[in-house]
Amino acid sequence: MKHYRRFFTLVLAGALLLACAACGATSEYEAIEIDSALEQYIEEVAQEHYVYPVYQPGFLITAIKIHGAYQRKSTIKVFVSTWHSAYNVVDDSAQAFSSGHVPVAITCRKEADGTYRLIEYKFPKMDGAFSPSVRAFCKLPSGQNLNEVAEEIFDCYQDPSELDKIHQQKRDAYLAEHGLRLFPPEWANSLPEEQTTNSYPAEQRTKPVA
Repeated sequence: MKHYRRFFTLVLAGALLLACAACGATSEYEAIEIDSALEQYIEEVAQEHYVYPVYQPGFLITAIKIHGAYQRKSTIKVFVSTWHSAYNVVDDSAQAFSSGHVPVAITCRKEADGTYRLIEYKFPKMDGAFSPSVRAFCKLPSGQNLNEVAEEIFDCYQDPSELDKIHQQKRDAYLAEHGLRLFPPEWANSLPEEQTTNSYPAEQRTKPVA
């Protein structure tokens, strides 16, 4: 009888160990594919975090390139390069007067109803410490370094042509939708200071351009 008890005790202990191991495995972040709903949310969040003035009337175009996404339960961490271009509009002409290219890490939570809630919006240092800052920035909460993601960010930062192409496609779609055209570059820097503002319309901030 004692042998049977010992046998069942060992079986139970083994089952508990396997259960704990399974829980540990699922508690780590795992790489995931981005679906269209999450990509749209990431783009909207990136556009909302544009912090520089936009001339009014005007609009903002935000392009993104996702380098990696990782999920743990309902928490998702996305590493992305962002490209912002602000345009002023006079009559039927649009002129770009500012742009910026910044890599960011966006942490969000997927709610039960399928929507997303922002937890953290983080970007690396943009000075002489950019390179080590990006490497420190590309890390999961577990401490795992995401070296491939860091290299992708470096490549995109050094050659943003692909990101710029996405930006141009979104810009051209916006111009076509609103009956606008690009004005020649020499029109830049001719705008009065009183036309500036630190915000832009909510419909431009929350509605994807393309």
